[in-house]
Amino acid sequence: MFGAQKLKIEIIDTLNPDKVLITEYTAAESPTFIANGDEDKFSNLNTSELHFNMVVTSLEDGVFFHLFTGSEVRFKVLLLNFDDADNPEILWSGFLLPEQY
Repeated sequence: MFGAQKLKIEIIDTLNPDKVLITEYTAAESPTFIANGDEDKFSNLNTSELHFNMVVTSLEDGVFFHLFTGSEVRFKVLLLNFDDADNPEILWSGFLLPEQY
């Protein structure tokens, strides 16, 4: 789906948008994009989802516990085409949903 060879996933705290919390580099086949359709041809809002894995590199429990919050717009997720590091292109943006992880 994504024609890029190098993809970069950033998770950004919207309360402090200058600080990127997590940067995950992943292969182009790793993230799964889901476009939710609608049977109504007059519907003008279709949602999409991005499913991806985050690697735990330590033996600690709850490594990503700080990402669990009740707010659905707290943590912004950006999927970037990183083929050209000087000019990354945003392929998808959305928010981390707390009930999904």
